[in-house]
Amino acid sequence: MRSLDEIMKKKSRRTLSWVLCLGMAGLLLSGCSQTDENRVDESELPESSQVSSVFSNSQSMSKDTVIAVSLPSAEEGWYYDATLLASQYLSQISTDSLGYVLLTASTAQEQSGQLDDLVGQNVHAAVVCPVDASLSAQGAANLKNSGVPLIVFNGSLDGVTADVTVSMDEGQLGKDAAQGLENAGCLGMDVLVFSDESQEADISRTQSFENALSDEISVVYGGSAYGGSAAARQALLDWIDGKDLDTRESVGAIFVSNEEAMLGILEGLSSYESAYGTVFPNLKIIAGCGSSEELQSLISENTEIPATIWYYSPQAINTAIDLAVDMIGGQTVEDRVSVDGESFGNMSQ
Repeated sequence: MRSLDEIMKKKSRRTLSWVLCLGMAGLLLSGCSQTDENRVDESELPESSQVSSVFSNSQSMSKDTVIAVSLPSAEEGWYYDATLLASQYLSQISTDSLGYVLLTASTAQEQSGQLDDLVGQNVHAAVVCPVDASLSAQGAANLKNSGVPLIVFNGSLDGVTADVTVSMDEGQLGKDAAQGLENAGCLGMDVLVFSDESQEADISRTQSFENALSDEISVVYGGSAYGGSAAARQALLDWIDGKDLDTRESVGAIFVSNEEAMLGILEGLSSYESAYGTVFPNLKIIAGCGSSEELQSLISENTEIPATIWYYSPQAINTAIDLAVDMIGGQTVEDRVSVDGESFGNMSQ
């Protein structure tokens, strides 16, 4: 996959021309399609829909109504997919009278400045996914105080009361994973837990997982999920080292709090078992969090290792965009909206 730098046409900062891009009807591409339900192949999008932090159009302010969408920039992963999906969706719903501004920012200060530049412009609703709750807040506050309805997506802004908050409860993913263990038949067994205690989302997932877990399932600390896939893989191998068969037989499940660690655990276990044989004779499920095509492919290809992941689809950004459209149209919307999680696995639950 190409990086954002490779698809950017130019980059300049803090001038209005670099933040304005309206979806013109003549630029719509009805044939834009996704490679799967969560991922968009950016090569299939028209050049005008491909994502960078720079968008400009000489007819930017000619639309009757304009939606602004601001997201953290990313070269890969969840926010990369969410930005591409937002670009496609905005293009699809754009009309002669409805346009959009799509922004990405690598820092909170950049995001705040971009939002501040929109004050007094032809913007009728704004969807903001904060880079930082505190540092992104000033520009968002200025935009809201100018009379623009504000939808905050997957985060919060300190001191700013959003008109609508679209949330994705990371703790719910942990609860769903705990239920997955029970469904897999892990009662009376141990679960090895690999969690990253440096990340708020991981902490929330892990705490909710352990709180929702049946008393008949014992939690055993497996190792840290911090440091990416290689570190998680090594943590698993370190735990395995020296453990006798009785200890390994009692393990019915493994819980992993993030995607990179999940990749490492799956790869590490597969590699170890290829060399030395079965590690956990009674393993029922590896339960984790993540959504990437790479992770889903790894799970699909390794059916001998039972695994399921719980996640929020990047398509959730479209929920926030729909709310912006509804607000512009004068519809009443709830002030808090929760996105439903999804799951993927190689076993029946």
